[in-house]
Amino acid sequence: LIRLRDDDDDQARIFPITRQYAWAIIKRIAKRAGITERISPHWFRHAHATHALEHSAPIKLVCETLGHSSVAITDRYLHSRPDTSSGDYLKVG
Repeated sequence: LIRLRDDDDDQARIFPITRQYAWAIIKRIAKRAGITERISPHWFRHAHATHALEHSAPIKLVCETLGHSSVAITDRYLHSRPDTSSGDYLKVG
């Protein structure tokens, strides 16, 4: 099959995953797992970015991993939490 393709890229996928196919996979897995919330491929990207940033991943690294053109875009994934404060990070005594 690789030889039948029109390109010379040996690393290219034979059957690339389309956006629609990714959605179908996620919906099928969510149904099997009993998840009733609406989830999407973007939801997973958002969760990945949010958790990475909450666990002190450098924002520039998350930006590059997600393929964002600017750190300003990645900054949208930083959320303030009502149960936390910047004071939690100050060392006293």
